[in-house]
Amino acid sequence: EPTEDLLRQFVSQRYGEQQTSPPEILVPVAPSDLELLAEILSESRGTVVKIGVPEKGEKRRLVELAARNAEAALQDEDRLDSARGELLESLRRRLDLVRIPRRIECFDISTFQGAFAVGSCVAFLDGRPDKSRYRRYRVRTVVGQDDFASIREVISRRLVRGRMEGDLPDLIVIDGGRPQLDAALEVLRREGTPGVEMIALAKARRGDRAIGRFGSRERVVKPEVLAPIVLEQSS
Repeated sequence: EPTEDLLRQFVSQRYGEQQTSPPEILVPVAPSDLELLAEILSESRGTVVKIGVPEKGEKRRLVELAARNAEAALQDEDRLDSARGELLESLRRRLDLVRIPRRIECFDISTFQGAFAVGSCVAFLDGRPDKSRYRRYRVRTVVGQDDFASIREVISRRLVRGRMEGDLPDLIVIDGGRPQLDAALEVLRREGTPGVEMIALAKARRGDRAIGRFGSRERVVKPEVLAPIVLEQSS
């Protein structure tokens, strides 16, 4: 799209009704419908809002500085994306996964006063939290404290919905050890969801050789692999 149209969209979204417009906005080129846009922002603010394209002086230097800052921020984001890609590939190799875990969902079961069980899910996309996919599941079919039955219910609901909507993660992480993983794997195999891998994440136990001078290290439990994978604390 033309730069003028993009600027009009950005300014109207950034300083629309939900925002407070400043009295003066400096831009590198004039947005399309400049006068109408200034009129709308002035009405929203209650006083005159000027939109200017400075050609020289301090205001022009401010616009140029903003452009340099934006370019630097974009380059930083590109470098971070590259680093995250390398990190996810190293995680795939370390955990011996079939594919890069771009989408990860982690599940935990909490019980309140031994009676009310709740499942929680946090999600990650390309190594960053994806809060739009965070979920809380009220366990419906389990009476009393039964973590394994609760895990089975929560994972079943997630997989059934995901299969229907074509929306499944690459990797599911279960909070707990081998028994919790086995309970979740029952559901994974029953529901027939190829392409979804599953591991469990547990703290090392006292007396475990994985505990060093820096305290407990995480142990990754994998299906059909007896020895857990021990991740260094700084990994």
